[in-house]
Amino acid sequence: AFAMPPKRVLQLVSLVDIGAFVAALVERREEVFGKRFDFAGDELSGEEQAKILSGAIDHPIRYQEIPIAVARQQS
Repeated sequence: AFAMPPKRVLQLVSLVDIGAFVAALVERREEVFGKRFDFAGDELSGEEQAKILSGAIDHPIRYQEIPIAVARQQS
């Protein structure tokens, strides 16, 4: 469940990918200091995420949009 329409895409980046990217920058700090890098991952909708997870765990998962007010209460 998430406070976004089921078909709206969201860029996602795994923590593993972020860590690898940061490590690569640290190793090249002299070359990259002061530069800006855009870093983005897959653009998936809630429905697409649910489909991928369903396949990965071999169990159906469905995406459910929740109202933003509910999400704020849970935050």
